[in-house]
Amino acid sequence: IQKLEHTQQALIQYRQSVLQQAFSGKLYKTTNWTDTTLQQVVDINPKTLIPKLADTESVSFLPMPSVQEESLNYVEKKALFSKVKKGYTKFHDNDVLFAKITPCMENGKGCIVHNLSHGIGFGSTEFHVLRCHKRTFPKFIYYFIIQRSFRAEAKNNMSGAVGQQRVPADFLKFHPISLPSLPEQKAIVEKIEKAFACADKAQAAISAALE
Repeated sequence: IQKLEHTQQALIQYRQSVLQQAFSGKLYKTTNWTDTTLQQVVDINPKTLIPKLADTESVSFLPMPSVQEESLNYVEKKALFSKVKKGYTKFHDNDVLFAKITPCMENGKGCIVHNLSHGIGFGSTEFHVLRCHKRTFPKFIYYFIIQRSFRAEAKNNMSGAVGQQRVPADFLKFHPISLPSLPEQKAIVEKIEKAFACADKAQAAISAALE
């Protein structure tokens, strides 16, 4: 049991090692990386145009508990437009969500939203929204900000009262990032996901053995 649990921890470290190699150019040899900042390649908390909807219309809703930790998976909820049209974070298909409040941020809560009703959604006010530019692949950005090293740096830049600390938008805006071409971003993501798929199989085998 101890050996299996140790292997579980090793798999977590392996995933982070894969991400570190991916964004340092070691996982996939790219031709050219451009040094820039996140605000140059994504829009941080942009305005989202909401189509004309009846108050009784059902829309996509994403509370914080619906988002898994260190995973792209989430469970979409439904809500009446009248209940969420004010006071919630707005986003649209392919936006990257990043939890900004403690401890959700440290735990790696974030995702990429897709197949939203009417192409738009509403969610917790504790999300930062990152909307990718045309030359930026959403999954590349997601895996970049889900790195534990990135989240550790974000934690050191939090502000607010104890227990209610949040990552300010400026931390994201001015954070440096190196960006290869769009095809190379997609190739890097493919490498990451192949490695993660192997880790998932190993994790499933370990869980079965522990049970």
